[in-house]
Amino acid sequence: MRYLILVAIVVISCKTTSKNSQVQAQEQVIFEEVEREVTDRYVLVKLKNLTSVSQIILDPMEKSIEKEVNGEWTKVGVLYCDCGGPPCPAPANERLIEASAVFNFRWDLMIEDCKTSEQGQMTVKEKAPQGSYRATYKYKSESGEIQQMIIKFTL
Repeated sequence: MRYLILVAIVVISCKTTSKNSQVQAQEQVIFEEVEREVTDRYVLVKLKNLTSVSQIILDPMEKSIEKEVNGEWTKVGVLYCDCGGPPCPAPANERLIEASAVFNFRWDLMIEDCKTSEQGQMTVKEKAPQGSYRATYKYKSESGEIQQMIIKFTL
């Protein structure tokens, strides 16, 4: 199985010279993959916060997972709670990842959707087909700057 993880941000800094402005980009790694497990039942990726400050994962329970189809990324259905059942509690808006702590990304490889039938709404699940996928999380540092973390994997 092939897999790749891209967990980096690009920090843009401006340097002013006397004649014009020059923009320089430098890459700063915030999270590092410390463990990866891809099975026929789930994907688990453990990422360590490499910084000396806390990072805040925004909407940690709402996974944004996409599949690459003909060079384009297409969102696949991943629901926070089942359709048609009792209301579930609101997910946490933020999750603090302390300096040197580990954040776990786990997906059960199920693509989910809500369907309406004579019995009402219900959740329909199917196993994700083989291919290239990515999961995206937004996070912010203690400075309040919002960045994006992308975890890529292949089934």
